[in-house]
Amino acid sequence: MNEYRERCEVARPHRGELPPFPEHLIVARLDNTWHDSAESILNNWLGNIYQVMGNVRRETFKAGVDPQDPLGLVRVLAEPVREP
Repeated sequence: MNEYRERCEVARPHRGELPPFPEHLIVARLDNTWHDSAESILNNWLGNIYQVMGNVRRETFKAGVDPQDPLGLVRVLAEPVREP
């Protein structure tokens, strides 16, 4: 990494193109820290979809679901904030 930094420092003052980043040297040491968060977000989104969708393919929403506000967010956001 020091060698890459030095190459960038040489190229920058001359407005030269930066050297390609040496990914192959660091990829084995990288830890994918966002995977669990992304999986959780996706699962929550799918859970919300299953809560409001009908079981019959021709029905967009389950009975009782407001098509204009299927998740009930407009109603929740319109409620006044309660002070603790």
